[in-house]
Parts: sequence; structure tokens; C-alpha cells
Amino acid sequence: MDYHHPDDRKNILKDLERLTNHITEENNDRNETFNFLMIAWNKVSDPLWYLGYWDDYYKCASLVLGCAKQINQNEALGQVLNEIGWNEMENGELKKAKQRFTQALKKYRATPDGIVGQCRTLRYLGTLYHRQRRFGSALKCYQKALRLMDENKKLVVETRQIASERAEIHNVLGNLCLKLYDFNNCKSKLLYSLEQYELLHQNFNQEIGDFYLYFQGAPLLNLGRLHFEICEFKLAREYYNKCIYLCRQIHRPDMEAGALIRLAELAKLEGNQSEAI
Repeated sequence: MDYHHPDDRKNILKDLERLTNHITEENNDRNETFNFLMIAWNKVSDPLWYLGYWDDYYKCASLVLGCAKQINQNEALGQVLNEIGWNEMENGELKKAKQRFTQALKKYRATPDGIVGQCRTLRYLGTLYHRQRRFGSALKCYQKALRLMDENKKLVVETRQIASERAEIHNVLGNLCLKLYDFNNCKSKLLYSLEQYELLHQNFNQEIGDFYLYFQGAPLLNLGRLHFEICEFKLAREYYNKCIYLCRQIHRPDMEAGALIRLAELAKLEGNQSEAI
């Protein structure tokens, strides 16, 4: 399948529609069909999102959400509500996104194994508050997510999903600490996040390829920003360059552009106009 080809993306929507039509009919195997629908959605959702086809992503996710409501499967509802909410947040529809995240949190709380989902949703809410510059509310959400994981350590095995969620919460916490000029906590959070993502890549790259390389860009860029703020320009440059190298390796132009802009800012400050341009 070529996700860059419009016809192939249309076929994804058609395939999901066929499954949803089977579920909306009162069939005895509708639960089994719904499980198959979720497998299909989980397979195509990441490529659609990370390749930037957000409109197709939204249309497909909306189909899946309608079916999840009919089946009344809380874990699936929580997942898709979060996915649609994040899409809406990226499009600036913060009020809608908050409603989705709040609904998702309720669904995960009604799920016996919903700890990871609750933590992810709290992180999403924290990110939303951060974008609204409600830093206190963002901090509470991030801290609550970490506390939830710590409190349930004896009940929940430290799975790959929990480890990656913990790594990302430390990244966003580090970013928030940077915004609040709490540089010591910022550094420790970001280094922890980067180390955990590196470890996850080492342990699972044979199984899922470069998936965890994608997430290393954010803590690298944030570490560069931190060292820029505290005037450690050599270290800032090193982290920016590491981020750029990584982004070129995994073909992530959005993050690369952010690192190049920061590198130009640093060059200008150092008086190197030719490099800044």
C-alpha cells in the first residue's frame, strides 16, 4: 500500500466502511468484526498520522468511533476519543479536544486494565493546558499521570507501552520545566526521557523498526533549547545537530526544520551571520 497515493487512502476508508456496515447490522459476529476493525485501524492510523494525512485520519477515526459507541467497548472508545481529540487539538479546536479527552478519561477509568490509557489521556490534557498557557493545570496532569503509574506498579507489569508513556511524560514535563525556568528539573526529565527512548529502541528495533527513533527528536531538541537558555552554546549546538541528524535518518522534516531554526538562532547570537542565513 502506498499511503502517498490518494486512491490507496480512499481504499482504506472504503475497507473500514465495509467493516462498519457489517457491525451496524445486528449480526451475531459483530463483536468479532469490531475486533478486526480495531486491528485494521491500528495498522493504518500511525502511517496516516505521521505522514501528515490528517483529514483521512480524521474520517477513518470517526467511522471507528461510531462503531465503538455501538459496541460500547470502553477501551476502544477511550483510544479513538483520544486520537480524534489530538487531531482536533492540532487543528486549534481546543474546546472540542478537551471534551474528547475528558470523555476518554471516563472510559479508561471504567476499564479494568485502563492505567496506560488514563496516563496517556492525562498527558494529552496536560499538553492541551500547556498550549493554553495554563502551566499549573498542565503540571498537575503530568504529575498525576506519573503518580498513577507509580501507585499501580505492583498491579501492572512494566510493559513496552507503560515504559514509552513514562518516557514521553518525562519529555513533556521537561519541556514545561523549561518554560518555567526550572532548569535543573528540566535537564533531569529530558535526559531520562531520551535514555528511555534509546533503551526502547535497542530492545524493540527488531520487532518494530525505527519507531522509537521518531520520539527521540523531541527530547534532543528540548535539551538543545535548555543549554541555549543557560548559555552553554557548545552543548546546545551538539544537541541540535544530533536532532537534525536523527530527523534526516528517519525522514522527519518537521522536527528537522525546528532544529535548523534553533541552530540559526544560535549562529546569529554568536555573530556567525553566514551560518544563520
